[in-house]
Amino acid sequence: MSSSDYFIDWIDLKQDHRSTHMHKQTGCDFQEFSVYHGGVYARGSDVVLDRDGENVYFLIGGKASEAKSVGMGYRRGRHEGSYSTSVSLRSDGRIVQISGNVGRLDRADNLWNYGLTDTVDLCNRVVRGKGLDLPEFSRGSQFLRDSISETDRRKKVSPWYWSGAVCNEIHVTRNFYAGSDAMAAESMRDMGGRRLSRIAKNAYGLETLSFGMPSRKGQRLHKAVVVYRKGPEMLAHAKGDDSRAAVKASPEYELAMDCGLVRVECKFGSHFLRENN
Repeated sequence: MSSSDYFIDWIDLKQDHRSTHMHKQTGCDFQEFSVYHGGVYARGSDVVLDRDGENVYFLIGGKASEAKSVGMGYRRGRHEGSYSTSVSLRSDGRIVQISGNVGRLDRADNLWNYGLTDTVDLCNRVVRGKGLDLPEFSRGSQFLRDSISETDRRKKVSPWYWSGAVCNEIHVTRNFYAGSDAMAAESMRDMGGRRLSRIAKNAYGLETLSFGMPSRKGQRLHKAVVVYRKGPEMLAHAKGDDSRAAVKASPEYELAMDCGLVRVECKFGSHFLRENN
């Protein structure tokens, strides 16, 4: 099979602007910025009773408590684009976090996507645009840790780290072309007979294979490989007969089927990324 260059199909990027060393080095006071979220929550609370400006109250043990006394947090908000695309975005005035297929935003298809540098640039375009006016994600500077745990030392985690943005999860993807959908199905059959050492495998017919995906809800992703035929996957995400008919009539679907497009997606979680510096 022939292949394309790699691209980023999902990213979770976060930056705590109150703790960046740039502010400490320059001596500048930190200035809070806009808040953007999808709702307020507090640990151990049952119901949000009322909100008056910035005063949020929760029902805890039958009594109303102020949010600050119970540890208020913000849920991720949904930032929508055209073609029914969206990413998750959250800002509490100090920490900004974005997650999703940022390269897919405002695009009709994602047969191809963007590399890492361009994807981060697109993340910055989102946080700057549409009235959000949030600070950009930055690389920061390199610093030596004050201390390192025995676990990090055993796993050979670097004592150096970068201030600025932190990538909590990333999906690195590459397209392969088998020549036809029938050959793509044969490729999936061949890969279905393979195993990775000490890694669980799940197969869903000749459409999708996954190695190392979390098997339980809430289980943290470390690393995984997912292989799937792109044409059937496009149909699986279409909702309703009209949507499926539109997908089948699209040139992207026709191309994926004619070329036998097989996608290999490597997913890396925060622990894997940190352990591998």
